[in-house]
Amino acid sequence: MARDMDMIRLGAEMSEYVFPGAQLPAPNERVITRGGGQTFKPYFYAAKNGNDLVISVRGAAEPGDFMIVLDFTRVDFAGGKAHKGVLESARWIIEQCRKYIDECTGRIICCGHSLGGATSAMITAVLVLEEHKQNVFAVSMAPFPILTQDLCQQLENNISSFAFRNDIVPRLSSKNIGILVRSFVGPPGPQQQQQAMFLQGIVSQLILGILQYTPMIAPGVAQQVQVQIPGITQKLLDMANRTEENEFYLPGKAFYLGYDEQQCPLVRPFTEADSNSNFNILALMSSMSDHSGEFYTEILYSIDELE
Repeated sequence: MARDMDMIRLGAEMSEYVFPGAQLPAPNERVITRGGGQTFKPYFYAAKNGNDLVISVRGAAEPGDFMIVLDFTRVDFAGGKAHKGVLESARWIIEQCRKYIDECTGRIICCGHSLGGATSAMITAVLVLEEHKQNVFAVSMAPFPILTQDLCQQLENNISSFAFRNDIVPRLSSKNIGILVRSFVGPPGPQQQQQAMFLQGIVSQLILGILQYTPMIAPGVAQQVQVQIPGITQKLLDMANRTEENEFYLPGKAFYLGYDEQQCPLVRPFTEADSNSNFNILALMSSMSDHSGEFYTEILYSIDELE
């Protein structure tokens, strides 16, 4: 099935305006802005675009956002399993937007980058699989894995997920996180705890790298996040020391974005090999710039069709 490129470009464009004070381009009319701060839920806005409703969710940009990302607990959802932190965030946003969702006579287009991409996809999953709405779609850039494979397959027509080149975030499955953490600290035991400080340094560099490519970060956020690093590190250690029965995957139909040898835009299905390739510390640090939303929008604006 050919994807609606106008809708995908709209989702990519509207993901660029998820920050306080942003002026939306015409004909979009903002109807609600909530989240962030003491809500401990992702910052988002909803806007009317003709008969359509756009729900755009911000990526991780403050301490509470990273705790959502790391709440990898598997919970029952629509006959499969879902990422607890993202599912709870999606349900909260749906509750805030309920009036506009119910009134929408066109499409509901959910979009975002990173945590915003994951949450926008989960909003779509809830509305499609639980409420059986047929008019809901997601443009999910740089999400991390959030749903079991059976659910992803059911949502292929509704959710388009994108992973640019070596961006590490779409590869952050529990399996890969476990491999990466154990490569730093070894197997469970006293030695692992001794290496925890080293892991904290790596985690700090990773998160600060992500923040570097998140637009319009509020002053002091980096310092606030640093306070959370020990707790985040412990969550990663806990994940590395247990085996998950149900692995998560990128939501819906996932695509790899990049450039070919002639530096022309390249789009193809994102595969299991893509998910597991080059997953080591050198690749981790060198791939941080690939997380920038600008790379995603540049390619999505330039392609004419997508199956």
